[in-house]
Formats: sequence, structure tokens, C-alpha cells
Amino acid sequence: MRDNGAPTSFSLLSHPKTCPLPDVCVSLPSLLGTMLGICASVQPLTRTVGPTIGGVLYKQFGVSSFGYLQLIVNIGLFVYLLQSKIPLSEMKSK
Repeated sequence: MRDNGAPTSFSLLSHPKTCPLPDVCVSLPSLLGTMLGICASVQPLTRTVGPTIGGVLYKQFGVSSFGYLQLIVNIGLFVYLLQSKIPLSEMKSK
């Protein structure tokens, strides 16, 4: 096995920085382990299911389906962020 500097799948899953969001978002230290455990469980699931869904989209609808899917996700996220009531001062402090 040659080492070309590219990380392997196992090293990505075992590296704690592949899921940095719970470190920042969880305010209680007692919940940090729970959040990191959930992240460690969900990440391999998405790595397994993601290529399957991508393959089905590619086979059924072609390359353009990825762009349309991204557009739908972006519009949904945009609408969600517009409807959320986050004060501007709270956003600047973080």
C-alpha cells in the first residue's frame, strides 16, 4: 500500500475534526460526548447512502439532476434562514 498523502476513509472517520460543529454549538460539556457520538454514527451512514442516491440520480436523470437538487436545497435553506428569528446582534457576536 503506497502513501501518496491522501487520507484514507478510516483516518477521516477516526479524525475528530471531521465533525467540528458539535464542538462549537454544544454549550453543555456533558452533552458534547453525545453529540460527537451521534455525529460519528451518522457520518458513516451518509457515506454509505450518499453514493447510492447519487448513482440513482445520475442513472435516472443525468448530470443536471445534481444541479437541480442543489438548487432545491439552497432555496429551502434560504427560506428557512429568512423565516428564522435570529437577531442581527446575536449573529455578530458569534
